[in-house]
Amino acid sequence: MATMKLEGEVIISSALAVGTFAGFPITMPIGRYFPNTVGSGGASRTLYNEFKFQLDTATGRTWTVIVDDTTDAATGKVTITASGAPTTGTWTSTVFRDLLGFDTNLASANTWTGANHAKYLFLPNCGRSGVMAPEASQGAIEADFTMSIATDGTPYGIAYSRRYLDSLEIRTLKGSKTWISKAITVNEGLEQFYGDVIFYGLRVRFHADRANDTTFRTWVVEDAGSFKPTALREDWTDSTESLWGIRWTVRMTT
Repeated sequence: MATMKLEGEVIISSALAVGTFAGFPITMPIGRYFPNTVGSGGASRTLYNEFKFQLDTATGRTWTVIVDDTTDAATGKVTITASGAPTTGTWTSTVFRDLLGFDTNLASANTWTGANHAKYLFLPNCGRSGVMAPEASQGAIEADFTMSIATDGTPYGIAYSRRYLDSLEIRTLKGSKTWISKAITVNEGLEQFYGDVIFYGLRVRFHADRANDTTFRTWVVEDAGSFKPTALREDWTDSTESLWGIRWTVRMTT
């Protein structure tokens, strides 16, 4: 079983011109996507699968868009392949390009791998700690509850708005997986994921096993207003191998 991963919600609020691939313009439709799982708001495929579908449909070729994120040694990089003769790709949207971890246009070839870690994806070096409930559950239960006791001693309880509460705590996160300035691969740090996803109140999907894209929990981060990792050793903070801990409260959402 591989360790955990997080994927963040990607909102495309209007049709997005991505670029020209194999001579054809590619557009991503409106939707609320996740990299590896199906979102909502018009999305019927994962982000990567929707991009592949648009490439296949527009060009008449067979494409693959795959991210390396299923093992503990995963790079978090996206690889794009195209069938047929070598071809090219020119990005119109640098935002979408950067999201996939690419930093240049696609030169004539059949396979391209991004130079950087894909955004909206976090692959820590360790698992989650300080859990409130087993992974297979929805979380600890919280509800608005009021109790009154009648003069004869009979209790009356009213409960509504049941919510599921848990924590996102990581205690031994490497410096390279924590801070943008210490990342070995661009975009791999939690600070980047926080700035792209958590800071904006976007939904987060937690996979206890990063090799399993079918089992996950969808959360909103309650105390998303801060990114304040704590160093395990205050005299050892500038190394990529330094160790950090952070904790947020999360609530289950759909």
